[in-house]
Parts: sequence; structure tokens; C-alpha cells
Amino acid sequence: MLKQKEAILRLLRDNDPDTVRLVKQQLADGDSFGVPELRELLDADDARVTAHVSEVLGKIQMRRARSDFGDYCRDFSQRDNMEDAAWRLARAMMPQIDPETYRTQLDEWAREVRGLVNRAMTPQDQVGAFSRYLFERLRFRGNTKDYYSPENSILPRVIDSRLGIPLSLSMVALMVARRFGFPLEGINLPGHFILAHKGIHLDPFHGGRILGSGDIQAILSRQGIHAPGTSLQPVPDRIIVLRMISNLHFVFTQREDEPMVELISGWLAAFSRH
Repeated sequence: MLKQKEAILRLLRDNDPDTVRLVKQQLADGDSFGVPELRELLDADDARVTAHVSEVLGKIQMRRARSDFGDYCRDFSQRDNMEDAAWRLARAMMPQIDPETYRTQLDEWAREVRGLVNRAMTPQDQVGAFSRYLFERLRFRGNTKDYYSPENSILPRVIDSRLGIPLSLSMVALMVARRFGFPLEGINLPGHFILAHKGIHLDPFHGGRILGSGDIQAILSRQGIHAPGTSLQPVPDRIIVLRMISNLHFVFTQREDEPMVELISGWLAAFSRH
């Protein structure tokens, strides 16, 4: 193993880019050198080697995270957990993300907003207090300038930037609400996503505004729907997660990113089996 390690170090220091690229590819494939051994190479007193090995480890981590998420999609009916799915998807897209940091942040927000909501006397006031906290104090808002960025569907990026699309902003709100038992529900409108609590409807993308029946009908009319029907029924986590993956599929299709489209198509196929 020592001789193999020395040989790999020598090759990673090679001045021929093709040689280095080939070695990195072989290491990323993991056929002959495991992750623990790769981590040992990070101790080499050579910035070039450290950079190359860090890149290889990142590729391995991403491949494993994407495979893990594919398995999760196949088994989702046994778990049915929107938040868990969101963190796993985030890791599949950006393996360096630490979900625990974001869980802790959501815990803190839930502790702060709980008192505001609990002091409100009516459902209307409760929704208003919740909305003001997330969309005025924390400044979550719709990303109107770059609506089709993939980062709008990756929850840690939404939490960092406070920017997102209707679904991802709604998911953040649902995660906060569930932490203190506030019965907020997701409403999967055609072309939009909103939230509801006891008949009070909330639009996360447009500043957390409270929607009247006319506002909702206007949203539906833009999609050619003239009677709400079942459109205002709460949806289960399964539909939320499926829409989250589908949104990413649409974004990468628009970008003509074939590898990502193929990857996400596999996730959707796995998810649709149950």
C-alpha cells in the first residue's frame, strides 16, 4: 500500500495534464484506492496534490449522495418525510452541504415564531404573525430575477439567500411550522404553490401576502381553471417532493444539461414506482 501511495503521489504531481486527469478519474471510480486511503493523501505537503485529492473525494461523495437519493426515491413510500427528502436532494446536488447546520437554523426560527403565533387569537392573526416573521423579518421572498436557477430548488441555498420559488419557499415555511405544531398545509395549485391554515391562504412567493378568493381565482384563471374544485385541497409530502424533483428536471431540461436531465429522470422514474 505504501508503494501504491507513493506512485499515486508521483502521478498527481506529474506535469502532464492528461496523466493527472486519468489518475483522478481512476481514483474517483474507486476501483483500487479507497476513501480512507485517499484522505491520507490530504496530508501530503503539496498544495497541488491536496487540490487534486479534494476534487476526487468530492466526486466520490457526490456519486454516493446521488445514488443514496435514488434509493430514497424508490423507498419514499416507507418514509414519507418531506424534510428528509429535501436534505438528501441537497446533498445529491451539493455534497459539501451540512444539513445539520440548516436544521439548527430552522429550530431557532421555530422557537422565535412560536410565541408570536401562540399569542395571536384568531387563525387570521396567527397566519399574519407567521407571515410577518418569515417574509418581513427574515425577508424570504420570490426570486423574480433568476426564477429558473437550480439553487431555487435546493433548500440550503434558499435558506442562505432567502430567495426561492413558490414551492421551496413553502417548504421552508412548512418545516418551520411543523417544528412547533402549527397546522400549516401545502396547496399545489397549477403553476403555483401556496399555503393554508384553517381556510386562510398565504402566498410565500409574493411576500407572504394573504390571499382572498379573488386572488386565488386569478391564479387559477391564468392556468385556464375557472372553478377551484380540488385545487385547494392540501397535498401530502409525496406530491411536494415529486414536484420539487420535477422542478429541477424542468430547469436542467431548459438548460439542455443532458447528464443532469438523465440523472433526475432516473430519480423521477424511481419515485413514480410507488
